[in-house]
Amino acid sequence: MKNISLKIPESLDSQIVALANGLNKNKSELIREILEDYLISKKAANKLSGISDIVGSIDGPQDLSYNKNHLEGLGEL
Repeated sequence: MKNISLKIPESLDSQIVALANGLNKNKSELIREILEDYLISKKAANKLSGISDIVGSIDGPQDLSYNKNHLEGLGEL
């Protein structure tokens, strides 16, 4: 595993220590998890940004994906 060092304010360190203690983890483990979660969420957001211009651009019922009334006759010939 690679080592990195960074400077953080005392207040941030205090918050990290408190959270790590509350979760029964060490600071390094907690910070790795936080960074991984952040990077995963950014990756997901970037995937959505490619289609953000078309999201919500179609008119229709708001409950189309879960209202069984919209499925009546579907698949019938």
